[in-house]
Amino acid sequence: GLLKTIRSHTISSPTAAETAEWGRPNACNLCHLDRSLAWTSEKLSKWYGRPDVELNEEERTMAAGVLWMLRGDAAQRAIAAWHAGWAPAVQAAGTAWQTPLLARLLGDSYSAIRFIAWQSLKALPGTGDLKYNFVAPEAERARVAGDVTRAWRADDTTTGGPLPRKSDDSLDWEWLEELWERRDRRTVEIPE
Repeated sequence: GLLKTIRSHTISSPTAAETAEWGRPNACNLCHLDRSLAWTSEKLSKWYGRPDVELNEEERTMAAGVLWMLRGDAAQRAIAAWHAGWAPAVQAAGTAWQTPLLARLLGDSYSAIRFIAWQSLKALPGTGDLKYNFVAPEAERARVAGDVTRAWRADDTTTGGPLPRKSDDSLDWEWLEELWERRDRRTVEIPE
């Protein structure tokens, strides 16, 4: 199964348009997981003269990494989860916000995504020694995910950032859960 992202020698220019239309993650947002597709479209327009891209409200306002990890299909979730623990992306996007998203992915229906999320969590500060069995019974996986989320909530001092916030600046857990419920559940097969 897909337990890590695989690089190829194919090089394509990043485009927010392909991401918006086809859901294909772009190189800009794979490092800048904390930025929206609108940010990417604006940068590509400014730097390379690419036309602005028509985006829906979530694509304009929410970080691409948040959307891919919660609302995306299985391939998007796997790719975004892997990048959430990748050193260049961690350096570009920071580490204060990925934990609740990766904890949510510990309960994904695909065992490969659970494995990738666990590996990425272990790359973040404070979770390096996380014990987790990605093929354990669902109740055990849910317990670990809940423990990780509760620990993060207890230490959460982030303000602003890519996670949706309420008017009092508290994390909007309901919106995150609603995105998760709207995830693309189509079966995905990735040939290797």
